[in-house]
Amino acid sequence: MVTLAQVLKGDEWMDEILTFKEAAEFLKIGEKTLLKLLQEQALPARKLGREWRFSKQALVDWLSSGVSMDYSQKPEDIED
Repeated sequence: MVTLAQVLKGDEWMDEILTFKEAAEFLKIGEKTLLKLLQEQALPARKLGREWRFSKQALVDWLSSGVSMDYSQKPEDIED
């Protein structure tokens, strides 16, 4: 496990923190889809003031978790 002190030693940790737009580009999804995921609290993120920030590793872990939903369907069309 990497400690915060180890992470802060170099500037490379800055590349691991993404803005809203960068997160959408990284996930290769539209900004509206990203906002929908945030509203559903389905995505790991932090809101700092008015800005969203994302850990690139947390997004990769979230993708790897296998939890997904078909966002092209209306909620009432989705079967349990």
